[in-house]
Amino acid sequence: MKQATEDPWLRIGETYPVGTELSGKVVRLMDKGVVVDIGNDIEGFVPVSQLNFGQPVNSPADIVYETMNLDLRVLEVDPIHRRIVLAVTGIPAEQPPRPETPSKVIPMESDDYNLSDPIPTPPDSFIEEPA
Repeated sequence: MKQATEDPWLRIGETYPVGTELSGKVVRLMDKGVVVDIGNDIEGFVPVSQLNFGQPVNSPADIVYETMNLDLRVLEVDPIHRRIVLAVTGIPAEQPPRPETPSKVIPMESDDYNLSDPIPTPPDSFIEEPA
């Protein structure tokens, strides 16, 4: 009998609170950022503005490639919309080899929310202090 596993998004705010440092692997390049696998069946999004430590980036492919490992920090968690927004804090020296053919950059479908905009810092009242 197969046992049902709990949806990891139900406790995403507890597992990855804002400010959490973690590692991830690039799985897709989008025109407005990259999708990274952070484990536990969770994929997060790194906006292009968060890829190069505040420096302008023309294309995510200028900085990263699929399978590349990144050090990340959680900027925003939205369990209702199943979204976690991340920033690159470092690029480990040891990486899988860059593919011979460049990673394809996929255009984003919606202009409703510009993911390349910097994520605003939440007011202090939203940041929980450890007990």
